[in-house]
Amino acid sequence: MTIRTRPIRIGNSRGIRLPKPVIEEAGLSDEVEPRVRPGAVVIQPAAGPRTGWAEAARRLRERGGGELLEAVTRSRFDEQELRWLAEAVRRGDVYLVNLNPNARRRD
Repeated sequence: MTIRTRPIRIGNSRGIRLPKPVIEEAGLSDEVEPRVRPGAVVIQPAAGPRTGWAEAARRLRERGGGELLEAVTRSRFDEQELRWLAEAVRRGDVYLVNLNPNARRRD
C-alpha cells in the first residue's frame, strides 16, 4: 500500500499521521521503534524485553561459549531460603523439570 501525506506540527516537532489500514498491515501497536536510514525513516513494532536472548544463547552454546566467568559462590539464599523448595521436592509437592534437551540426568 502506498500513500502520500504531509508532516504535521506537533508542538516543536513534526509528525506523520498513518491511516489505520497502514498501521494494521504493518503490524504496528502502541509502541514502535523508528530508525533513521539514509533517505528514510523506518518504523517497526517495538521489540519486547529480552527478545532474541534465547536465540543468542543457542548460538553462543553452539560456538562452545557460555561458561561461567567466576566460580559459583554459595550464599545465604542457597543455604537458608531454598530449604523449603528442597523439602517440597522430597515430599513430592513440587516437581522440577529441566527443559534443556541436552542436559544429563543427575540421580
